[in-house]
Amino acid sequence: MKIKILSVEELSGQLRVKVDTPYGVEDLGLSLEQKKADPITGQPKWLWEVKELLNKKYENAVPPTSGKDLIGTEQEI
Repeated sequence: MKIKILSVEELSGQLRVKVDTPYGVEDLGLSLEQKKADPITGQPKWLWEVKELLNKKYENAVPPTSGKDLIGTEQEI
């Protein structure tokens, strides 16, 4: 899954990370501790946590469709 990081900001004692995913925009709240860099890779810890959270959430999800194939069909409600 490809994601696009839209913003990272500190707000109300949390690190808020907004990412655009194929399933919509996610606004994740993380610990301020995640602002620190990983001493081995040099990347911020929040990047790893964002990837892990999104992989857990969308592990078995089916990518959304446009719905154009449903136009003109009968649906049971």
